[in-house]
Amino acid sequence: MLCARGLKTPDVSLSGLPEVIFGILLAYVGAHEVPGPNVLVIGALVVEN
Repeated sequence: MLCARGLKTPDVSLSGLPEVIFGILLAYVGAHEVPGPNVLVIGALVVEN
């Protein structure tokens, strides 16, 4: 959060995207959670846009 003060808005928003993607991946791998087909389809739509 301290670094966000010195960065421009587009840079901060782009840095948040990998956190979402890798957070889901780590939950899948680390906790052995299996996402349902609806989650995968909606996730693909979000990443696509």
